[in-house]
Amino acid sequence: MINILISLKPRFAEAILNGEKHIELRKTKPKDPLSVDNDIAYIVHGGMVWGKVNIVGYLPVDGFSPATLAKRACVTLDELFDYNPLFAWTLGSATRFKHPVHLASFGLSRAPQSWQYLDKFRARIIDGRGGV
Repeated sequence: MINILISLKPRFAEAILNGEKHIELRKTKPKDPLSVDNDIAYIVHGGMVWGKVNIVGYLPVDGFSPATLAKRACVTLDELFDYNPLFAWTLGSATRFKHPVHLASFGLSRAPQSWQYLDKFRARIIDGRGGV
């Protein structure tokens, strides 16, 4: 399993945590995705971790029609065409934390530009402080 810290705009973070967004569009993906179990992405916006979501796959987008992909990713067609290259991170179940966790509480001074790997130690700290 790979733990990932992912920066999101507030509207996308809320859509994931509410179960409305099923695909996250990114220009890159982890090098060794889905090695054992589902990967987990910790959702960051505003300097806080608000929850986490299971990542169940990383797909090239050529299998989707643009309209379907835009709808499942909660983006407009214009936003969709701004991405290239493009991977669809397929999202599973999400968990909203009872208590958002400040990045500083596990040693980070800022959120990643897009996403970054997160070691197991920091993931356990987030889960413990988030009230999972």
